[in-house]
Amino acid sequence: MPAKIRKDTVLTFAALLMFTWISNGQEKNSKEGDRHVLTIFVMNSLKPIDWESPSSLVKSTTRGYMAKLFHHRQYMLGHMIARLESPLVDGINYSAMVSASMKEKRVLWMKEKIGLGILGVAMGGRLDSESDIKKDLKLFSRYGKLAYVKYHISEESARRIIEFMEGFNRSENGNLPPSSHYGGAFWPRYHQEGSGCSAYVMSIIDVAGLTGGEHENWRIDVNIPMDLVGGEINQFRKVPRKKIIKRDSWAIPGDSSIQTHIPISLFDPSIVYDWIKKVRISAEMGYGTEEENDIPGLVAIKSQVHPNPDDSVFIMRPLPSLFVDHFLGKKKN
Repeated sequence: MPAKIRKDTVLTFAALLMFTWISNGQEKNSKEGDRHVLTIFVMNSLKPIDWESPSSLVKSTTRGYMAKLFHHRQYMLGHMIARLESPLVDGINYSAMVSASMKEKRVLWMKEKIGLGILGVAMGGRLDSESDIKKDLKLFSRYGKLAYVKYHISEESARRIIEFMEGFNRSENGNLPPSSHYGGAFWPRYHQEGSGCSAYVMSIIDVAGLTGGEHENWRIDVNIPMDLVGGEINQFRKVPRKKIIKRDSWAIPGDSSIQTHIPISLFDPSIVYDWIKKVRISAEMGYGTEEENDIPGLVAIKSQVHPNPDDSVFIMRPLPSLFVDHFLGKKKN
């Protein structure tokens, strides 16, 4: 009889312990599950970027390149970083896309003379390390060239962001992961495409269901004249810098059967940076103002936004791109 009592007591204690453990876990998830925060950090370009024409673009980026010679860790064209705070990632996750080598860019521009093909050509890329990201944030904050937009998001949005980040860094069929390819023509939500730094962050915003009218103001759409594109994509032509300097307008689409231009859409971090500063003054667009460690920022409550569950995280590219088609063709070969 005493043995049976001890056995019942042990089983009862174990059941109570299990119930307490489950209850505590549910309570913890309930409390922490309400806090999912996406922060977009934006670093301004070294020098202002002028997209008015091919000529103004090359002149302005040249000034940025010369300035970078004395500021090695700064980004000539600016940069964007995502930070996700959520119990789903055990705290905080920093993520950013960077090119693998500045040398590769110099070879393409100076030796191979690919001209404005540099805007969309595929290069080596990688996801930056958390330690380097934190160093960049600290550096740009000290220089006063850092701002941010913070979104309080739903759990569904956070889960889709995580799915996107993991999928973008996953290899398929023995191929390198999409995160190994850097380029301005890529949109990383499109299946097996790489990304530029700003497109990566903007895809995170998009996959979370947060894309709004204000984000259209961050985008640059230009038509690159085909004769200003060199390299593999255009019969290995070489485009001298002086030829681009003389071009004071982008191509105008026509009905010609000959491809006279390559359309491209890019998100310019310097435009986003200026937009943040402007909205902080005007208090428009439903954003509030705040500061984090003396960094100026905006904040928006988007926890009521729930992404469409039928919308796949990765989708097929709906329209062709000469840059991307060339890249995918090389991958198949």
